[in-house]
Amino acid sequence: MLKGSFIPEKSLRELRLLTRYRIKLQRMMAAEKNRLHKILDAAGVRLGAVVSEISGVSSTIIIKGLIKGEEVEGFIAQARNASRRLKALNKYGFAIAARTREIATS
Repeated sequence: MLKGSFIPEKSLRELRLLTRYRIKLQRMMAAEKNRLHKILDAAGVRLGAVVSEISGVSSTIIIKGLIKGEEVEGFIAQARNASRRLKALNKYGFAIAARTREIATS
């Protein structure tokens, strides 16, 4: 005679379901971050060279400023105030400003 298969109790089944859903959401978030990074790179905005986390507070301020067409120095100053850990902002901030002006004029 065959032994019956293991059927976990309801609480364990629900926990497994939630865990699988959480993993799925994490993968979706990673895919969206990668998509954003790819779009910015294709546009010539190398935001990864300026900030350590592309979905962080500083990069969100910079991206919103680029979308709104604001003056680059203004939103870079905002981003600098939002985070103390911006890497190479002085060096690459001007490259972002130049690329933004190119995009705005084309």
